[in-house]
Amino acid sequence: MEEVKENNPDNPKKPKAPDGLGRLIGMASAVVLVIAAFLPWGETGFFTVTGIDGDGIITIGIAVVAFVMLAIQKVPLWITIILGVLAAAIGIIDFMEMSSASEELALDMAGDEFAESIQITVGSGLYLTILAGVGLIAGPIVGYIQKRKK
Repeated sequence: MEEVKENNPDNPKKPKAPDGLGRLIGMASAVVLVIAAFLPWGETGFFTVTGIDGDGIITIGIAVVAFVMLAIQKVPLWITIILGVLAAAIGIIDFMEMSSASEELALDMAGDEFAESIQITVGSGLYLTILAGVGLIAGPIVGYIQKRKK
């Protein structure tokens, strides 16, 4: 009986998800996306907002779906890439909202002696959310490139 090779285009059992390094990048990015949701997304002198106080719940859902899809290796690459685009877009939109809120607050409090202590800063969780979203995009692409080289 002839053994069917993994790289044979006629093999219907050929996995569609990225192999090796690409899958590892994607799965690690999904884990980072979950962790980022629990970290600060925005901070002021008085309080901190974490991802799970808002859109972090959505990014956790995206991360779980992406991780499972990468783990089962039977999902087309474009689905994982779309999930990465969604996660990165949420991070970028929230980053822009934090930045614009900081500018508005600075304008509203111009001349106020407490203005510097109430400055809004973007937290580490938001940066990691954007980075993890990009990782979910890059991982499948790296996996695809690896498959093409085989």
